[in-house]
Amino acid sequence: MKNKKKYIFSALSLVIILIAYQIYSFAINWYTFKAFENKINSFINTSDILDKNNVSFDKYCQYGHYKYKKSTPGCIIEASALTKSKPVNESEINKAAAKIGWRLMGSNLDPWKKPQDNYFSSAYQSDKNNCYISLEAENNKKDRLTIGCFADAKREWFPVREN
Repeated sequence: MKNKKKYIFSALSLVIILIAYQIYSFAINWYTFKAFENKINSFINTSDILDKNNVSFDKYCQYGHYKYKKSTPGCIIEASALTKSKPVNESEINKAAAKIGWRLMGSNLDPWKKPQDNYFSSAYQSDKNNCYISLEAENNKKDRLTIGCFADAKREWFPVREN
């Protein structure tokens, strides 16, 4: 009888540990996206290049395309704003990113060419997560800067959008 109670206690303990781990992993995943949002807000608040009165936020999740199996969702948080003036160069953006602890990982802007009314995007690393900043010509006076982060999600934290 004692052995039976011991096995039941062990099994219940294991189930409780597994449930606690699931709850913990969901909480960590949720806080990853809250940290993204805080970093994006910090970038906006500390940046000298953005028109802070004209910021829009977007949060959504997407599923990858798999022929036979549904994948796990990936979620994105991004903000978009007009710049105060034009042109904004990449070094100004890198300075603003450095203020929030982001390191430049790569960019598609050719440093030997004069930037025209075009688009460029830079990838940044922050706490082992994927973030980006892109700049797109909006009009003759201002550009649109978009800053965002994405990661795999344990669940659909935000509305799902088709790819």
